[in-house]
Amino acid sequence: MEYTIDDLSVDLLEKDAERYLEVLVYLEKNVSTDEIKVKLNEKPHHSWYGNHLFALTKLVGSLNDDSRSEICSPDSFLGAGIPDGIYEDLGIAILNKIVSLGVNLKDTDYYDDTIIECINSTDNLTYRDKNNENFKQKVREYYSS
Repeated sequence: MEYTIDDLSVDLLEKDAERYLEVLVYLEKNVSTDEIKVKLNEKPHHSWYGNHLFALTKLVGSLNDDSRSEICSPDSFLGAGIPDGIYEDLGIAILNKIVSLGVNLKDTDYYDDTIIECINSTDNLTYRDKNNENFKQKVREYYSS
């Protein structure tokens, strides 16, 4: 299957993380790294104006119990429709790939939060608190390197 840079999106990451990784692998072989880097560092509104790394951190692992008990539609926030989230191993594979392709680890989101502040924050609706500790540790390692 052939893909274009437009196929790489936060929407795809949320809806089909395996396909997102497949698109990344395809693009790495067929598109310039600079073009992929620009795409990975776009800041769509539905990821709180954070790049693809911010979106990934909001999708790996299970939503906290308080968020699960809220009455939310699948479109209420990024990841609301997938309460069990992206499996950690797949999340780490995607993380490794987007880091190798130039996602900005030191970027900030709409609230001027760093990726470390986002993964450490436990007081928001989108916080994922289970099945993602290895993923979070890997993010911390990349951030500090």
